[in-house]
Amino acid sequence: MVIQITTERLVLRTPTKSMHEQMLAYWKRNKKFFQPWVPTYPDNYFTEENAKEFLNASWMMTLRRQILYLAIFHKDDKDFGCVLGDLTYSHIQRGSSHSCFLGYKVDEKANGRGYATEAIRAANEYIFKKWKLHRIDANIMPHNKGSLRVVGKLGFEKEGLSRKLLKINGKWQDHIRFGLINDAMSDFIGD
Repeated sequence: MVIQITTERLVLRTPTKSMHEQMLAYWKRNKKFFQPWVPTYPDNYFTEENAKEFLNASWMMTLRRQILYLAIFHKDDKDFGCVLGDLTYSHIQRGSSHSCFLGYKVDEKANGRGYATEAIRAANEYIFKKWKLHRIDANIMPHNKGSLRVVGKLGFEKEGLSRKLLKINGKWQDHIRFGLINDAMSDFIGD
């Protein structure tokens, strides 16, 4: 079951294991660009084997609704040959919280074109309506001005500062915590 979301310019879809070459190419060409914003890569990260394992694990966890991992493609890319970015809704909780965490990246050459905002807006709508989540959290480093603009445009509200929250690029980093509430879920009970 492939999840696919279409926007004005983009297609977001769950990448299958067979898309390992596209994902690996995306990771490799953005290695230095993403480095300030991600955990330190393990030695085997940029290998075909790791890409296949990552996509297989993401696929299985998405089927179990533990995460929602989506690759971003331009709408004109009918063969899904060039990944423009990716989104992850992780740590999906049910029970009393119905919440998750959002993480996202956009290819260096596609950066600054509004793709992140467009993709996240559509994916947020999907995860709120189809997966019936109540809340999306996003943690962003204070010096990540681009991501701060994105969540601001999407209606996320600043909730505070989490000191030394995540080890990013080899150093414990402060993050500003943002939340987006699905008001349509305020009276929802159950899974």
